[in-house]
Amino acid sequence: MDRAVEKHPRRTRPRPRVSRRTDQCHRTRYPESRTTTCCFSQRTRTPAGATSAIDTLNSAISTVASLRASFGTVQNRLESTIRSLAVAILNTAAAESQIRNVDFASETAELTRNQVLQQTGVSVLGQANVSTHSALQLLG
Repeated sequence: MDRAVEKHPRRTRPRPRVSRRTDQCHRTRYPESRTTTCCFSQRTRTPAGATSAIDTLNSAISTVASLRASFGTVQNRLESTIRSLAVAILNTAAAESQIRNVDFASETAELTRNQVLQQTGVSVLGQANVSTHSALQLLG
């Protein structure tokens, strides 16, 4: 029987990695499929040869459809993983921004507190000097 698609189960390609983490590897193995001789040879001139050619074509179409479905499944998984990672990146950036904003707000509050304390100290010192000066004027 002529085969339009050859399968070599021993020859496989590794799955693409989804992440650097080993527990999130996705390994897909697909058999190598390639076209060989066309099934429209001299045998297709007889009804039995034509039936054999049609069976070979149907088998090839089924194999291609199965491989396309497998590729579609992997593509959907990868697209889902990409969307999930994009959301994780966005959430991480938002969290970092909030942390920076909180740090900025707390530092601004601390600076304002220190400035108020410094101004209060200067004011108290000024009043103490005025009081001492007034007392000396009364005595002297």
